[in-house]
Amino acid sequence: MRVLRALVGVLLSSSAALAEPLSRDEVPEPLRPWIDWVLRGHESETCPRIQGAGTRACVWPGRLSLDLGASGGSFEQSVFLAIDSAVALPGGDGGAWPEDVRADGAPISVVAGSESPTVRLARGSHTLSGRFVWSAPPPGLRVPLQTGIVDLTLNDERVARPRRDAAGTLWLRDGSAAPAAGPAENRVDVEVHRLLVDAVPPQLTTVITLRAS
Repeated sequence: MRVLRALVGVLLSSSAALAEPLSRDEVPEPLRPWIDWVLRGHESETCPRIQGAGTRACVWPGRLSLDLGASGGSFEQSVFLAIDSAVALPGGDGGAWPEDVRADGAPISVVAGSESPTVRLARGSHTLSGRFVWSAPPPGLRVPLQTGIVDLTLNDERVARPRRDAAGTLWLRDGSAAPAAGPAENRVDVEVHRLLVDAVPPQLTTVITLRAS
């Protein structure tokens, strides 16, 4: 029991102090066989900490490459997992369900997640790939918000600046633009005029003009 208590302290004390946890190689040899047992249910404590955010991220998606056309397309993405985790895939709405999904070249099962189709992967680095089939391109394709970089090729032409909204939709209409219809822009123009009178005491008159639309 003393050995287990010592292992808990070694593994978790650095987390309490907002420091990086020990790697497996840094844990004393007699305690290493107990690492997985002690961390069961607390696996996320070993995930990298996000600088300044005070949180940890266990799934780190890399660049997402999309090659789409009139009848479908394909995708490829690298991803690093600090622990065994579910990974969200692009697509899942508007008839854009990913098909023939593979992880490191091997077929893998896809399940419906709360917001996106997902696959379950073991910790480590992986390459995901798959394809889409549709009778007509959807106006947009859902992309997980955790994916930061998207390379989009649409009808054999690379889109320099793909358009994504806050909900995670990658717009395919007109190459990179969202539908024209939308909420009106809120705008405020401010003009400030000041008049200084050199007297005793000095006088400063300020006129502020606001135009809101």
